[in-house]
Amino acid sequence: MIPTNLKRSLPLSLIYTLFWALFISTTCAQIQDPDTCLYAPRCIRDLDLLKGAQKSWQTTNIGLDYNDRSLFFDIEKYALSLTFGPRNKVITKASCQVYFNRLRPNVDALHLDLLQMQVDSVLYRGKIIPFNYNDTILSISLPNLTPKNQEVSEIVTIIYHGKPQTDRSWGGFYHTADYAYHMGVGFMSDPHPYGRIWHPCFDNFAEKALYDIELVTQAPFVGHANGLLMSRQLLDGVYTSRWSLHQPICSYLASFAIGRYIRIQYEHQGEVGPVPIEIACMTTDSKAVEQSFQHLSDCIDAFEYWYGRHRFDKVGYSLVPFRSGAMEHATNISYPIYAANNGLKNEDLMAHELAHS
Repeated sequence: MIPTNLKRSLPLSLIYTLFWALFISTTCAQIQDPDTCLYAPRCIRDLDLLKGAQKSWQTTNIGLDYNDRSLFFDIEKYALSLTFGPRNKVITKASCQVYFNRLRPNVDALHLDLLQMQVDSVLYRGKIIPFNYNDTILSISLPNLTPKNQEVSEIVTIIYHGKPQTDRSWGGFYHTADYAYHMGVGFMSDPHPYGRIWHPCFDNFAEKALYDIELVTQAPFVGHANGLLMSRQLLDGVYTSRWSLHQPICSYLASFAIGRYIRIQYEHQGEVGPVPIEIACMTTDSKAVEQSFQHLSDCIDAFEYWYGRHRFDKVGYSLVPFRSGAMEHATNISYPIYAANNGLKNEDLMAHELAHS
């Protein structure tokens, strides 16, 4: 049963899309839940089959051990600072603070995914420590912990730079004259999560962490990321934008988008309280955005009616010049410009991406 007000306001095709997207998203959420995926018989069976196939084909996964690392470590938060060069083609300087807890004794190495970047140094509590890096796995030697300090949260800081990779088929880093942005999965990459192209992480579907993301860009380009904008400063022609997401997510749901953005902001009064909405676009696209997103509030109402309150900091979209779909990054959905410049023709895509949340 659909609430009466939604029956009047939502096209029938959009209602069908809402529930189809929700079905898929709910199923995927169950698969990605660490308590389910790490121990469920089906996941174990599929993992065994995959390992057997790789042995037969004499191939190896570029990741270290799928979800197994999450049995030994709990990653609490990634605190990132990314400085982009002219025209945002490369990351000229980056730091990633990884906040973590060791879950088992005698764990002396932290293995992080990071794809084809240049690692300059690794620090533990302010001191440089040894590491090994093979363009795929960053292995960090950890000092021993005394039993009384076993529960203490630890921090490693990775200093690095480079150009993020693009998947051969779909996903990864894209750059044009006016935009630079990230799509969080790689269709041809193994494994499919693609957070490792721009920050060190456990790039799997099990580990969830908080994110603080600082983006340093040359004006007029500004950076958008997950969560809420905590501050933005313009100094000597350089923008520093700081974002913070207060709900833990997997690495493939973290993202950034850089452009000549303005922010369209308003608040929707949802079923159980206000829901902040933010859409990043160029000024020239703002009128088209208002037209194409006119049923966004109705979508939020439908989702909250059936599945409960929206649990993230905001509902957010960043328009990007991508021609092959969209990506459901939490609170910062990468959304194609063409879909927001075509009236209501593509509002099923708008609903679908929000349904993942």
